[in-house]
Amino acid sequence: AARTSRTSRSNELSVCFTVLKLTKDTLPRLRAVLRYSLVLEADVPVSRVVFTASTPSRRVSASVNVTEGQICFQHRIAVQACVPDYYHPIDLSVDFDLIGKPIASAGNLTPSLSTETLTHRTETLEFETNCRSKDKCVSDLSVSLNKSGAQTLVLVPGATLHFVVRLQNRGEESVRTRVTIPIPLGLAFRKISESDRSKCSFPETPNLPREKDIISCNVSHPILPENTQMAFDVLLDVMWSAVWSEHLVIRVMAFSENEANETLTDNEANATLSILYPTNLVINREDFTPEVILKIGSTEMESIHHYYRVSNLAAVSLPVSVTFLIPLEVSPGLVWDIQPIRVGQKSADCSVPTTNLSVKNHLNQALSCPNKTCRIISCEIALLTNSEPVVFHLQGSLVPNSLSTVGGERLRLTSRAWVGFDRRMYAQTSPDPHQGLHHQITTRVEFVQVQDYVPILAGGAGGGLVLLIIIGLVLYKVGFFNRGLKTKMDQGGEGQDNGCQDSLQPEPTEAL
Repeated sequence: AARTSRTSRSNELSVCFTVLKLTKDTLPRLRAVLRYSLVLEADVPVSRVVFTASTPSRRVSASVNVTEGQICFQHRIAVQACVPDYYHPIDLSVDFDLIGKPIASAGNLTPSLSTETLTHRTETLEFETNCRSKDKCVSDLSVSLNKSGAQTLVLVPGATLHFVVRLQNRGEESVRTRVTIPIPLGLAFRKISESDRSKCSFPETPNLPREKDIISCNVSHPILPENTQMAFDVLLDVMWSAVWSEHLVIRVMAFSENEANETLTDNEANATLSILYPTNLVINREDFTPEVILKIGSTEMESIHHYYRVSNLAAVSLPVSVTFLIPLEVSPGLVWDIQPIRVGQKSADCSVPTTNLSVKNHLNQALSCPNKTCRIISCEIALLTNSEPVVFHLQGSLVPNSLSTVGGERLRLTSRAWVGFDRRMYAQTSPDPHQGLHHQITTRVEFVQVQDYVPILAGGAGGGLVLLIIIGLVLYKVGFFNRGLKTKMDQGGEGQDNGCQDSLQPEPTEAL
C-alpha cells in the first residue's frame, strides 16, 4: 500500500497479487483469470479518498489474465482537500477470486484456487504527518476551570453556577480530543456554549438532576491542531433544596488518543466551592434616651437606656454573635456606669473579654478599646430564628465626678453594636452584604448652669438686718430715742408756729 500525503491531492495505489502452484508436477505454467474489487473506506458514510478513474468512485473492479508469479496493478486515488481526519489510516477492502483455465496437454485439467486462501482482506493506507516522530504525533493537553468571584455557592432559590473551562493543546496534533464534566448531585444542566469545532452531549432532561449526569464534548474531531486553545461556558442550575455537604467539587477532564503518560498531570482540573446558606440579619434601634440635661456642680445622676433589636429575616436559623462597644468615660469627670446587659425573652450569653482590648467590626476593621474609656461586651445567641427577634437593653447612669471643667459643653454618648456569624457556612443575602449588620445609638448630653438664689436671699436678709442695726445706732447716738428731746422739740415747734402766725398777721394802721 502506498502512503498518501495531506498536501497532495492525487496519489498512486499499487495492488499486487502472487500466484503460486501448490502441487509438485511437470505440468506447464498455470493460467487463470483474476477478478478483484477494491473499496476505499467501506464502513464510513463519506470517504476521504476516491479512485480517479473515468468516474470518481470509492470502488473499482478489474478482471485480468494471470499466470504464476507476482503481478501488480496501479490505481490513482485522490484525497479530499483539507481532509478533516488525517491521523487515522484509510481502510482498503480487497476482494478477489481466481478462475483457472483448462490445460490442454493435461486432458483439460483445470486448476482451482485453494480453499485455504483468504479471498477478502483489509489493508490500511497511512497519511504522512508533520509529527516530530514519523511514527505518530504526541499531544499535550491541559485543562483549567475558572469561576469568577468568590469560591462559594450560596443556596438561594433560582441560583446558578457559572464557570469557564479552558482547553489547550501545547503538544502536537491531538487525536479525538474529548472534554468531560461530571455534574455533581444538587446541580442540573442548563446550557453550555458550543463552537463550530466542538460537539457536546449533555443530559436529555435539563433542570432535573440525576446521579452520574455528565457533559461530554468532542473537540475538533478528529484532529485538534497543535498550539490550539478553546473555551466552554458552562451554566448549571442550583437545586437549593437538595442535601448538601460543606463543600462542592467541580471536576473537568481532558482526553486524547495520542498523549503520553508523562504529560497527563494537567489533564484534570478541580474547583472546590464552599456551600453557604442564605441569611438576612438586621440590627436596629428599638428605643433609646434621646437627651439628658446635667446641672453644673450637681451630683445628681441621669439614667440612659439604649435598646437594640436583632432580627433574622431569612428562613434559615443560625447562631449569631452580637458585639457591643460601650463608652465608659464620656468626658473627663463624667462616667457612664453601665449595668449588665438585659436580654429580652430569648436568652443570650453575654461576657466581657478580660484580655483582648480590641475587636473587629462588621467590616473586619479592628477597633481598640482601652479599659478606662470603653468596654467590649460580646453576646452569643445559640440559634436565631426568623420568628423570634432578640432585644438587648443597655442601661446605665451618668455619674458626674467633677463637672467644673465642662462648662456649657454639649457631648454625645454613642454606643455601637454589630452582628457576626460564621461566614464559612452562611452568607448575608441583602443587596449590600454589610447592610443591617451594624447600628449605633446616640444620646445627647447637655450641661446647664443653674443659679442658686438661697445664698442671695440669705445674704440680702443678713445685710438688711445689719443696715437696720447701724441706722438704729446712729439714731440712738443723736438722742432720737430720749424723752426730753421730744418735749423740747414739741415746744420749739409751738413758738415757731406763733412766730409764723405773727409774721403772717397784717400790720395795724393808724387812724387818720
